[in-house]
Amino acid sequence: MDSRDWMPVDLARYTGITLAQVTRVLKGEQSPGNKFLLAVAQALEIPQTTVFHIAGVLTDQEIEDVREDEAARKVRRLLDALEPEERERAIRLLEQYVRDHRRVAPKARPARGEA
Repeated sequence: MDSRDWMPVDLARYTGITLAQVTRVLKGEQSPGNKFLLAVAQALEIPQTTVFHIAGVLTDQEIEDVREDEAARKVRRLLDALEPEERERAIRLLEQYVRDHRRVAPKARPARGEA
């Protein structure tokens, strides 16, 4: 809100939430519900996970889980858009990409004077 120079009334206007409820949440008198947090994310045009994290609703691990789920859904949508033969080829290409780019733990370097 600060970066947009918004007052509580502006947040209420852009979220469609009453000013009274916005004020209670901002003062810590009321916990924000999911509907409130989703409306804030949309109004501020920031990721939902960011708003849920700031509100203390999601832990870092839960946010990572959400991101992984989003990636899996994206891959599923892409695969669903393909014909069966194309889908199999796309899977093989992805498997090859993973094999070629798999993260390898760096080898430990010997300390100076060793080796």
